[in-house]
Amino acid sequence: MDYEAIVSGTVAEVKDRVRGGHLDITRLIEAERAGEARNTLIDWLERKQS
Repeated sequence: MDYEAIVSGTVAEVKDRVRGGHLDITRLIEAERAGEARNTLIDWLERKQS
């Protein structure tokens, strides 16, 4: 699965993608940190993870 592609786009688009599927949240966080590193998105993903 292309996690970099999943975290591309706006924060709202990424949230919709995450809500719509069973994804590895840890890999999404890593992909976001390697890319745009948006703190709001990383924080939201970390909350989803716990």
